[in-house]
Amino acid sequence: MPQLSYPTIIFLVAVGVFVILAKLFKVGKGVVVLGVGVLIAWLCLYFTGYDETVYNIIFHAPPVQHAKPEDLIKR
Repeated sequence: MPQLSYPTIIFLVAVGVFVILAKLFKVGKGVVVLGVGVLIAWLCLYFTGYDETVYNIIFHAPPVQHAKPEDLIKR
């Protein structure tokens, strides 16, 4: 048997569990595809380490600073 990496195994198990739960709750195919897409995106962000960056951008964004007249470009 070829050696699989841990992220691949975690991904396959997560997708399998998600599809089984979707079948149990009898949701539509579109919802399953959307959910698997979100799951894939989250796992990609998690394994690359960008999940914390995205979380901070969404929930801890710096406040918007209003432009002063001297910041505007003169044309």
